[in-house]
Amino acid sequence: MALINYTQAVIPQTLPAGDFLAYTVPANTVAQVRASTFYNKSAAPITLKVSVVPSGAKLGAQHQVAQKNIPATSSYLNPEIINHVLKAGDKLYINGEGLNAYISVMEQVT
Repeated sequence: MALINYTQAVIPQTLPAGDFLAYTVPANTVAQVRASTFYNKSAAPITLKVSVVPSGAKLGAQHQVAQKNIPATSSYLNPEIINHVLKAGDKLYINGEGLNAYISVMEQVT
């Protein structure tokens, strides 16, 4: 019987500069992104970029799956990554310095 675990891939926090490694799928596990929320608390727009990098690969432009300009004092639910399935070793990167981020995943041990 497989074990299913709901977890916070990114505990609510403000994103640092650069590409932030938000989540790595554990060994012997598949994961599904269940929720993804971003909030721009600043007075200026911030560009959000989301990338999914396969196990063993290095982050590159070919892995970017979403980009959104989030206006000042606005939130964004990032539907582009919801329900996507990630395999063991896959990584989720987010870029958007100053955005508040919260991402939840469902993990299933295989």
